[in-house]
Amino acid sequence: MKTSIILAVAVLIGACNKPAPVMDKVVPADHTSVVGETYTGILPAADGPGIKTTVVLFPNGTFTWTSEYLGKAYGVFEDSGTYTVENGVATLTIPQQEGYYLKLSDGQAFLLDQDKQLISNDLAGQYVLKKTN
Repeated sequence: MKTSIILAVAVLIGACNKPAPVMDKVVPADHTSVVGETYTGILPAADGPGIKTTVVLFPNGTFTWTSEYLGKAYGVFEDSGTYTVENGVATLTIPQQEGYYLKLSDGQAFLLDQDKQLISNDLAGQYVLKKTN
């Protein structure tokens, strides 16, 4: 739960009305092309150099989301739950928490806001995870 709250705060702190950067080649992936995939990257953090993030989408419709706060003694947090993919957007559901939305594209996943929209602030280009397998 701490992970979701910290990530939400980071998104809200960076949110503003600046235009979104152009994200070329955001091509929806179909469900069969994303199962069993791993995505990693460094997401922005409100009070540190970043959050090393790994998302694994398993073929059985479950996932793990691992967050390591760089430069902090918080340790590593892991969330897990189920996911579905519709029109190239993965909805990751965590019991009793707000979930995550990822726009799955060719070799990458863009973190979406709670309205399933691309994040559109100065840090928008940093909310991308790259496929590692």
